[in-house]
Amino acid sequence: MPEKLYRNETERAVHQDLIHALSLESGLPEGKVEALYESELAKLKKGAKVMEYLPVLIRRRIRETLRNEGLPIHNS
Repeated sequence: MPEKLYRNETERAVHQDLIHALSLESGLPEGKVEALYESELAKLKKGAKVMEYLPVLIRRRIRETLRNEGLPIHNS
């Protein structure tokens, strides 16, 4: 069984809000953004010492990835 991504429901809600925002910014389906986001979360969480910074770091990485793929990102 994979390691649990979210420590609690509050943490999950924070990440889900960002997934939703990235979906709106990119115009991509929320499910696709969620897959990218959770993949990045799993990678970063392994070495993270301060979990509160993860949403900011992941959002930046996802936005960079989407820009590199030529997808427009609208600031919200």
